Amino acid sequence: MAADPEELRDAAERDGFTLPPIEARHCSAVARLPHHHTDPFDRLQVAQALVEPMRLLTHDAQLAHYSDTVIVV
Repeated sequence: MAADPEELRDAAERDGFTLPPIEARHCSAVARLPHHHTDPFDRLQVAQALVEPMRLLTHDAQLAHYSDTVIVV
């Protein structure tokens, strides 16, 4: 079942979630990641999760190869 991106964003904001800004240190961390995944946006999200640190929830099991910070749901 596909989710509407705007509805997801609105629900997340209502629940107090915020989007992390992309910073230079996140971009630098992408360059140090092993190549378990080729999608640049997914790699950036992993880098943000590792740098902050914070949890990354995803349905992409390949991302779990990076760290236990990545949780497959």
